[in-house]
Amino acid sequence: MQDAESLFRAKIKPILSRDCPCILPKSDSAKYCCHIYTGPVQKNGYGTYTYRLGSILTTEMAHRYSYKLSKGIETLSSKITIDHICVYQLCVRHSHLQSVSLQENIRLRDERSREVGL
Repeated sequence: MQDAESLFRAKIKPILSRDCPCILPKSDSAKYCCHIYTGPVQKNGYGTYTYRLGSILTTEMAHRYSYKLSKGIETLSSKITIDHICVYQLCVRHSHLQSVSLQENIRLRDERSREVGL
């Protein structure tokens, strides 16, 4: 039986830099840009990942689970917001995620929306 992390990683598809829809500058030297979660997606566009934590079945947003993996932590306060630097909701690439306050997340969203004309 595979562990939760292996099952999660199996649901990730790296996107070639030339095909990536994110707002980050593309690098000629980087083969891949966003890492897209291919599991279930909510109506709001965010991926969800369900896994077993001991005897409990747990569901959380895929990018939050990815952030926890990258930091080596088991829990993440619901007060912590994980921001997509790339502004691509299905991206779970560790380097495209950052922990910010809710107020900062809203400010960044608004700022990026103005920059890219969303």
